[in-house]
Amino acid sequence: MSTEQPGVLLMTYGSPASLDREDIRAYLARVRRGREPDPQLVDEFTRRYRVIGGSPLVEFAPWIVETLEPGITGDREDVLPLIHAAESAADHGDPDLALSLLSAAAANSFWANRDEAHDEIVSATERVGVR
Repeated sequence: MSTEQPGVLLMTYGSPASLDREDIRAYLARVRRGREPDPQLVDEFTRRYRVIGGSPLVEFAPWIVETLEPGITGDREDVLPLIHAAESAADHGDPDLALSLLSAAAANSFWANRDEAHDEIVSATERVGVR
């Protein structure tokens, strides 16, 4: 009998403290191991963060960890928030995170009745664009 359990590694590099250009420059320097970013890179990231209103993924991180705790039934009501988070990640340009969340939703639904939860996951996966 195997005692191995699947796991999910959730990582985030954090986020700038604000949408201020200096905070974004400092954030980029931290994730680049102290190397100062080119001014053009800072300008582009500042523009991008302002377009989306900051990083939405940072607010999702604690919720995702809680959602993936053991004991999830896989019922539609439990899986639907993961699907919505995946769609949001895809909408914000992170298809890899989206597919990881959908994979977690599918894994959590494995033992559930094949009902609407299954259909929702398949439909969301098609919208994200799995190839």
